[in-house]
Amino acid sequence: MTKRVLTGELRQRADELYAAERVVERLVAGLDDAAFNWRSRPSRWSIAQCLTHLSLTARVYLPAIDDAIAVARAGGLVAPGPYRHGLVGTLLVRALEPPVRVRLRVPLPAIAPASEAPLDEARAIYEATHDELRQRLAAADGLDLGRARLRSPLSRYVTLSLGQAFAVLTAHERRHLWQAERVRAEAGFPGRTSGPDGPDGPAVASGRT
Repeated sequence: MTKRVLTGELRQRADELYAAERVVERLVAGLDDAAFNWRSRPSRWSIAQCLTHLSLTARVYLPAIDDAIAVARAGGLVAPGPYRHGLVGTLLVRALEPPVRVRLRVPLPAIAPASEAPLDEARAIYEATHDELRQRLAAADGLDLGRARLRSPLSRYVTLSLGQAFAVLTAHERRHLWQAERVRAEAGFPGRTSGPDGPDGPAVASGRT
């Protein structure tokens, strides 16, 4: 997909999406479906589950982002930036950044399924979801990313600015790609003979991440 020229926060988010795709390319290089779905034990997530979780979370956010963009356009909420964002959303973005220090419960709509996922299929869905996110970044161009707001589709108690919603998604990407990298570095990972597998390893499949 051709990059659209964006500015400010939107350009940063677009760059972060492309950076995440480069990490995924490195992560899955040389893997077959078995390695992609490998878990050191049932309570840990596989690389496949990390990738699927990212796609599911983004797709849960897309309708809320669409609504926020439509309302902002209709209300004439345009501004060149820089933008002011709320404290709660800012703290959420910081909490999502790796390395993981705080475990967060994963809401049901975003939990990755326990069943195995073919690598090519999961990656295609992930990349298609990124294309959809880039379309929303383009659609938001020129809006006041601080005044345009939405309620988090994963928590009725959290309201985000539109800019924060995009930042949450890209920070969330970095969190789980960091997690997936730790999976690949574990001692028992197919093709490896040593690696870290301590108590601070990948998130457990019980719904905490």
